[in-house]
Amino acid sequence: MSTLGRAGYDALVAVLQDYLDGLYHSDTTLLRRAMHPRAIYACATGGELVALGMDEYFPIVDRRPSPASGATPGRTACSRSSSPAR
Repeated sequence: MSTLGRAGYDALVAVLQDYLDGLYHSDTTLLRRAMHPRAIYACATGGELVALGMDEYFPIVDRRPSPASGATPGRTACSRSSSPAR
């Protein structure tokens, strides 16, 4: 923590918390705070590479049941059939 300092550490923890809470609750408002707008979501579930920009990824997150709801244990956004074909 010495190179970040306390303020840097606290800021990093806040970003990580937004990311994790955003995924768990399917809350793209939180995810937008944590992710760079030009970030790429990449996943190889099922043996096929899926690479999505945030403008493609966030609508998928918005449509899926949140893991917090218990409706889809173990599923990720890229394993959903609603992912665009590449």
